[in-house]
Amino acid sequence: MWNVLLINFIFAASLAKAEVTCQQFFARKVLNPNYAEKIIAKSKRVQKPAVVFDLDETLFFVAPRILAAMKAYDQARQTSFFSQFGLESIRSELIHEFIKEVMDGNLKDHPEKDPILHDARKFIQDFFHTSQNLRLDSVNNELSDILRVFHRTGIHIIYLTGRWEMQREVSREMLQSAGLPEGELILAPGKTVVSEFKKARIEDLQNSGLNILAVFDDNTPNLLAIQSLGLNIDLFKVENKNMKMTLTLFE
Repeated sequence: MWNVLLINFIFAASLAKAEVTCQQFFARKVLNPNYAEKIIAKSKRVQKPAVVFDLDETLFFVAPRILAAMKAYDQARQTSFFSQFGLESIRSELIHEFIKEVMDGNLKDHPEKDPILHDARKFIQDFFHTSQNLRLDSVNNELSDILRVFHRTGIHIIYLTGRWEMQREVSREMLQSAGLPEGELILAPGKTVVSEFKKARIEDLQNSGLNILAVFDDNTPNLLAIQSLGLNIDLFKVENKNMKMTLTLFE
């Protein structure tokens, strides 16, 4: 998971926790009004309506965590491997290219020739998955506003994440600190194929009597796996580029 998130690296937005009405976020066109109205209208016609949200790179931006990992690597190894790129001011799309082409590309093409890249990758991976470092993430305020609107209309909120079960406490604390409503929090038991894990949990939730109306996730394999269930669920892909979030209906 961390590698996908690195490739989708972006810098975080503001931490303000604004409450908005349906009309306000419709007007901002964060979520197409037709889609939102469809979800809310459908929730009135079914029993136990629910909407599912991912955490990393969906409700929370992981950019601060990755940036901190890069700084920690340079400090721990007494090097300027990352700081030479001016991480504080570099534009997010350039970070994307750096991760994709310099780190991933070089390791793929010349794995035996660059032990520094291997060391940096392992360091960032370990830092990324350390529970206490999850708190470095910042809130995706726009999507959080949408979640709150759904919650206020009576829709059940479910948080479905590839984070590990041992990270439950810190994940719950982050949701509370972000002012997000209580909801079922489902985490992976440990290292697993996240797409298959999420597919199985969505099927379980639907079979439990919930009517899942929509799923919000940033990861294409996750959405494809859920789509393969053939359920009548609206899937939304969350993309974060240049400090702006976009939502698109995944078809």
